Amino acid sequence: MARGDGNGKNGRPRKPIDPDMLVRFLEVYPTKQQTANFFDCSPEHIENEIDRLFGCSFSALRERESQGIKRALMSWCLRYAKAGNHNLIMFAMKNVNGWSDKPEVEQNTNQVIELRYSIKNVNQKPDDESDNNEQRQLAEGKSGREGKTSK
Repeated sequence: MARGDGNGKNGRPRKPIDPDMLVRFLEVYPTKQQTANFFDCSPEHIENEIDRLFGCSFSALRERESQGIKRALMSWCLRYAKAGNHNLIMFAMKNVNGWSDKPEVEQNTNQVIELRYSIKNVNQKPDDESDNNEQRQLAEGKSGREGKTSK
């Protein structure tokens, strides 16, 4: 006696998946593994059945079927936004429509840095001793240049 379902193919009989139920389930944007768990089969079987029934991949069918719920959520969110529920709006926009709080920053590595400086008191000593001398002279009532005499 031959194994199989009588069509000449050997192996386990194909587990039936209701196409209408599959389409309704894909509206909520599940993963392939979640879909397989729901229908109690393997992810490969889900992919094969979608290809056989709809002629496309799992991700393409899921994207196509989830558009209705995305539009409904958008409409619902806009209705509640007008009523003042801003937290719900932010949650839905981030999770359903892929919005983000993080601004995209474009870095420019060809920046020009302009340096401006002025040189004061060119004759002053560059160390701390000159600062101490000037402070001492100011304390005595003399300016730094008036108290000096040339020999």
